[in-house]
Amino acid sequence: MYVRSLLFLVLCLAGANSHLLKFEDCGSVKGKVIQVDFVPCGYLNIEFQMFETVQNATILMNQIVDGKPGPAPLPYIYACNQWDFYGLRCPLHTGKRYNFSLDLAQEEPEFHLKGRFTLKDLSDHIIFCSQFNFWFC
Repeated sequence: MYVRSLLFLVLCLAGANSHLLKFEDCGSVKGKVIQVDFVPCGYLNIEFQMFETVQNATILMNQIVDGKPGPAPLPYIYACNQWDFYGLRCPLHTGKRYNFSLDLAQEEPEFHLKGRFTLKDLSDHIIFCSQFNFWFC
């Protein structure tokens, strides 16, 4: 809970630099994305709502190149883990809203990316799928 509170505070303080990104749904079933906030050289936050309760979830990120998705590894596959890395605690309950957050700060040159984020339950059923353009720093 501490990490999530700290991340929320950072996002609020960086609000002047935050951008709401246009996103498109790519097959959401058990939930839906409400909005995507992006702080350049900082954080990506995906707010979503659940339509069904799930006990645990995995997260997959793909980069879209020439219209085709390719893998873009994330630090952890499990969205709800003991370190609260992405700001989620499972189970995820029907009707509730949650925030998936990802630290994007890197030491590499800036580059733009069209990405696809897919959250799935442990039976591999899609909770949400959303794609949008953003950039790493």
